[in-house]
Amino acid sequence: MTIALLRKPPTEKIRADRLKVTFAGGHTFKGHACMFIPLKFRLRQEGIDNAGGTDLRIAPHDPCGHPLTLFRDGKPVADYNVIINSPYHRAADQYRA
Repeated sequence: MTIALLRKPPTEKIRADRLKVTFAGGHTFKGHACMFIPLKFRLRQEGIDNAGGTDLRIAPHDPCGHPLTLFRDGKPVADYNVIINSPYHRAADQYRA
């Protein structure tokens, strides 16, 4: 697996302090998670060790590779957002003795 930082063409540049990450190819969620680990170390080499709010867009596919647009109950996937709160508590700025 190679990780490349590709410069955007001038027409696609927008004023945003975000980095777009693309996991090419169709993989399982576990596969995408495994692909993320080398990315973490590559970004660390660039001096990026922390991240703010992160949006992850997923194009769901069935086991045969066909795009899925509906949940099992018939609701459109595009009508929903999944919000994940951090499982970690922030460290206190000051500690009581």
